[in-house]
Amino acid sequence: MLMWLYAALRPMFGVGIRTALISSAFALVFITSYAVNQANLGLFPWWISLTELVFQVIELPIALIAGAQYYEAG
Repeated sequence: MLMWLYAALRPMFGVGIRTALISSAFALVFITSYAVNQANLGLFPWWISLTELVFQVIELPIALIAGAQYYEAG
């Protein structure tokens, strides 16, 4: 899904790291709302949702930049 979002944003913002970071910011908004929703419903404790969000903030931009580099080469 994230590479699809990157491909959709590519004509507007160009190829590169900037577009990957913009698409990861969109994804982080959706992931944050999902984690907050799960915590509010009582499916996960707040500390688990917060830990997940911290790792996603670190992991998602790195993964999307690496995927964007592969997408450019392919």
